[in-house]
Amino acid sequence: MSVNYDLYETPDLAKSGEEQPLHARVVLKGSYTAEEFVEQVTAFQHMPHAQVVGIIEAISKELRHLLLKGFSVELGDIGYFTLSLSVDKKVMESKELRSPSVSLKDVNFRVNRQFKKDIESELKLQLYHSPFRVKNPLSEKKCLQRLTKFLEEHPCINRRDYAQLVGKTKTQALQDINSFIEQGDIEKVWIRTFGSIYKRGVNLHNPGESKLSNYELSYYTSTCWMGYHIDRLPLFPVFSFEKGYADGKCFCR
Repeated sequence: MSVNYDLYETPDLAKSGEEQPLHARVVLKGSYTAEEFVEQVTAFQHMPHAQVVGIIEAISKELRHLLLKGFSVELGDIGYFTLSLSVDKKVMESKELRSPSVSLKDVNFRVNRQFKKDIESELKLQLYHSPFRVKNPLSEKKCLQRLTKFLEEHPCINRRDYAQLVGKTKTQALQDINSFIEQGDIEKVWIRTFGSIYKRGVNLHNPGESKLSNYELSYYTSTCWMGYHIDRLPLFPVFSFEKGYADGKCFCR
């Protein structure tokens, strides 16, 4: 079994205007939850389910205990766990530093060299052409035409679905969106919990139709995220929010 990858554009963070080289990223086939991982180990390593759960819980507990005592912990041949710290304010001399100003930054993991070599020796890569990356993307004008038509039939579209709609990368889609905001084609609205969403701007608004209020947008957005259908709103939601964070930059009429 191979690992799929695709090539993506590298953002021009320095804004030099120069063409950036492509970079490779793994195209995930899915993910395993903690419970699914336990089932996998139970089935293929021929170990009792309760024993696997107990071992994982014991390792997690002792790992946390040793890190809190200030140790670096090596976990089998997988890698090493350590803590990293951050200072909450700028400190030029050590005498200025007080304990309350220092806090946990992260729990770091460094993979074991042998574990990495073992993965590398068995790794089989296969290029997978993602539909979200194209060599000759649509012009901004044609993208706006597609977006306009879409918003005439649907209340909202998120960044991911917009990229799929016009066949562009995430970076290209964001560039279009920022341009549409500047032109007044879509408007930015702050919705509590979900952050920024966008509704159709003055350029795309038909004076003869009623616009959704910010309250309705908020109610619609939160309800759609929970998976409910609102009969009083135009159409069933076509966008999705992933629980835990809002890829919820949503463009609405």
